[in-house]
Order: sequence, then structure tokens, then C-alpha cells
Amino acid sequence: MGAVVVTVTAGFAGYLVTYLNNLRLPQRQEPLARVNRQLSEFYGPLLALVEVNSRLYHAFSEKHPRPEGREPLSHQDERAEWRLWITTVFLPTHPAIRDLVNTRADLMDEAEMPPVLLEVYAHAAWH
Repeated sequence: MGAVVVTVTAGFAGYLVTYLNNLRLPQRQEPLARVNRQLSEFYGPLLALVEVNSRLYHAFSEKHPRPEGREPLSHQDERAEWRLWITTVFLPTHPAIRDLVNTRADLMDEAEMPPVLLEVYAHAAWH
């Protein structure tokens, strides 16, 4: 009889622990799901677009250095190449950045848009 009581008590305790754990599981998964959405739908794509533009700008800057503070793009050839880079490399990513901020701003942690993101958005929207 004692073994039956122990078995029933252990079974009930196991069921109770499982039940309580199943109640808490969604509460723990909701914040994790939000973080996953933030990374995959907003911060990840935004970082990729900004990083690509940054690397491309540095590549252009290395090709056209400004020693001793020389005015950038002082030669007609450099200006023509800069216009080509702007229209074919940089500008195509700007609508993607702008649209990403427009459609996924709800995934930001901040209550207000961070100043750096406002600058990126303004720059992308300007073009």
C-alpha cells in the first residue's frame, strides 16, 4: 500500500511540475520570439545594408585618397566616377533602408527613434 501511495504522489508531482512548466514556457518564449524577429527582420537587414554601403565608401576612398586635405574629387574624372558610384552603388540601397525603417520600426526597443537612425533615414529619404 505504501508503494502505491509513493507512486501516485510521484506521478501527481510530476504532472504538477509539467503543468506549471507548460504554463511558464510561453511566457519565456514570447520575449525570445520578439528578439528573433528584431534580429531577423530589422536589425540584421539594416546592419547588412549600412555595412555594405560603408565598405563600398571605404573602397572608393582608398581608390581616391585625399592626401594633405586635398579637396575631394578635384578632377573631372574623379567626379564622373563618384557620380557613377552614387547612381549605381549607393542609391539603390537607400530605398531598402528607408522601407525597412518604415515597415519595421515597431521592432525597435526604444520608445523614440534613435538619433543615428533618424540620420540614416533622412539621408536615405533625401536621395
